[in-house]
Amino acid sequence: MLLIAAANVRLPRMNGDISARNRVEAERARLECDCCLLVVSPSLKTARWASMPISIGPGAQLTLLVLGPRGVPVVTDAEVAHRFPELALLSVVAHGKRKNVQTAVNIARVAAAAASDLASDTQALYLDLIESALGEAARKAFEMLPETYKFQGPSYLRGKAEGKAEGKAEGKAEGKAEGKAEGEAKAILAVLEARAIPINDSQRCAILECTDLDRLNIWIRRAATLTDANELFAQ
Repeated sequence: MLLIAAANVRLPRMNGDISARNRVEAERARLECDCCLLVVSPSLKTARWASMPISIGPGAQLTLLVLGPRGVPVVTDAEVAHRFPELALLSVVAHGKRKNVQTAVNIARVAAAAASDLASDTQALYLDLIESALGEAARKAFEMLPETYKFQGPSYLRGKAEGKAEGKAEGKAEGKAEGKAEGEAKAILAVLEARAIPINDSQRCAILECTDLDRLNIWIRRAATLTDANELFAQ
C-alpha cells in the first residue's frame, strides 16, 4: 500500500517524525498489509528533511519515499509534454518557482499546451494547478503570453476571475498597495524578459520605482505587445 503526502512546509522534526510514523502504522494496522509513505514536495529543503531516516526504536528506522525537485525532470520539450502530460504538470509543480523566470514560463507553456488535448474539466484543473505552482513573476509572464488564451476554458476563466476578485478585495482591506506595485513592476520585467526585449538600467529603475498602479497596469499591457522597451514609456 502506498500513501502519498504533499508537503510544502517543513514541520519541526519531532512532530514530523511522529506524524509520519503514526500514519504508516495506522494504515498498516487498518489494511493489514505493508505500507510505505511517499512525500511529494517542490521544496528541496523539505525533500532533504523528509529523506532523513526516522528512528522508531533501538535498531529500527522508518525511511520515507521522497519525490523532490531533483527527482522530477525539467520538461520544456513540447513533444515530451504531449506524450506525458502528467509529467509535464509535475515539472511545473517542482520547478515553477525557479529564480530563472524564463525557464519557469517555458515549463508552464508546454504543460498548458499538453493539457489542451485533455477533457475540458481535466484541462481546467491542470491550468489551475499550473498557475498556482508558478512564482508571482512567472505567473504574470505566463498570463501575458499571446498563446495563453488558447488554454483558457470556461471553468478556468471563472475560477480565475473569482480568485482575482477575492485577491483585490483582500489587498484593499489590508492596504497592501505598495506590495502590489512592487509585484506589478516585477511582472513587467518578467514579461519583457520572457519576450527577450532588452532594457537598460535606467528603464529598469523607472519600472521598479513606480508606485502608480494605473500606470503599471498600462505598462504591463504594453509589455505584452511592444517590440522596443522605449514604447513602454510613450505618452
